[in-house]
Amino acid sequence: MVPPGRYLNGICAFVFATLVLHFPVLAKEYHWEKYSAPLTEKIRVASAVDVMVDLPELLLAATEDLRLVIEHLGIGNDGSGELRGILTVNNQSFWKSYTFGNSKFTEDPITIAIKTKDLKSGVNKLRFSSQRSGSTVQGWYTITRLRFNLPKLANINVQPVEASQTAHASNSKIADASSKRGPSIAKSSLANSEKYPVGSGSGPRLKPLAFGNYHALVIGNNDYQNISRLKTAVTDAKAVAALLQQKYKFNVSLLLNATRSEIFLAVSKMRGMLNRTDNLLVYYAGHGNIDPETQRGYWLPVDAERSNKANWIANEDITSELKAIKAKHVLIIADSCYSGTLTRGPDVATMRSGSAEEWVLRMAARRSRTVLTSGGLEPVLDAGGGRHSVFAQAFLRTLKDNEQIIDMDSLYETIRRRVVLNARQTPLYSDIRFAGHDDGDFVFVPR
Repeated sequence: MVPPGRYLNGICAFVFATLVLHFPVLAKEYHWEKYSAPLTEKIRVASAVDVMVDLPELLLAATEDLRLVIEHLGIGNDGSGELRGILTVNNQSFWKSYTFGNSKFTEDPITIAIKTKDLKSGVNKLRFSSQRSGSTVQGWYTITRLRFNLPKLANINVQPVEASQTAHASNSKIADASSKRGPSIAKSSLANSEKYPVGSGSGPRLKPLAFGNYHALVIGNNDYQNISRLKTAVTDAKAVAALLQQKYKFNVSLLLNATRSEIFLAVSKMRGMLNRTDNLLVYYAGHGNIDPETQRGYWLPVDAERSNKANWIANEDITSELKAIKAKHVLIIADSCYSGTLTRGPDVATMRSGSAEEWVLRMAARRSRTVLTSGGLEPVLDAGGGRHSVFAQAFLRTLKDNEQIIDMDSLYETIRRRVVLNARQTPLYSDIRFAGHDDGDFVFVPR
């Protein structure tokens, strides 16, 4: 008969082996709140500790590897053997060891390159542990600071894509042109907001391929059949199309003197070809009008009649088409009278946080449906900018001057200032009502 004490000893030994030898080590967990700022909490690494950090998709798409810098204080062991640190990423999809040494220990920062293919969009687990050769006794060290060397990548060369250009020209000659793109009405006001300076060199320099493909539908109407003709809309449209294609490598479709059916056909083609990572810019230069009773705004194609709305394009029609387009970012730019009816109202100051680079990544990551208008509920000038309208001249100059990857909200302040100094109209920039906007923004990437 076996004494009961021996059974108890056997049971205790089995439980100890199961819990200690076979169960995984429970690591202490730290949360790195902002990947763009250093983690400064002191972390003692003995057996294992986990650092959880949230990384955005566009950051991972912008570079092939992220460089993690480990700043450390010192080591503790029994004086024999070599102390080695081990970094494991996302449960051993990536691991790397680094040596502190023993008698020649240094506190110089250690930099580890982590391939972005081993990281994921969202929360990543960085597990730090220590190991000492020559003994079963484990050493330890203290991390004093963790930081990423975030990418500041030069723009890469991208081959230009041929633009498909469609043009509809009227045979009639341009007669007396109106000096405004519609009748007059009261002005809107707007609030100022802080922007990153255009072309200042302070903006982010990320990898352009991370931002998707760019498409533009540019419309310029001069030769109206039933109402007063314009002087500069066609010239404006041609200049905008050329700049977008040459400097920003947009795939451009150009419509000149377009009818209602031609505009809707072009929009329908865009709807069929764009996917969820694409960017679409629609630029309209031509007559606009407003119904004084309903306060609805309209674009007027070249076949529009002043007293008959049959061929007018209502803002609601534009909004409806935007809902159906799959592109991640859509920007409407309207240089016409009463174009401010497209916005939700006077624009508001944007509350920014983080670096310019972080802001652009955040804006690019979210869906946007925004509109930049040459004025509010007011007539706008068809001239005043040399061969261009005042607004078109300001828009073209601002995009030509820009050398940074930058969001439209940052460009807007420069455009607005240039317009109000030269005309009695105030551009507006805002999200489009009822079109599926999700707090993102259109981002321009010079190539």
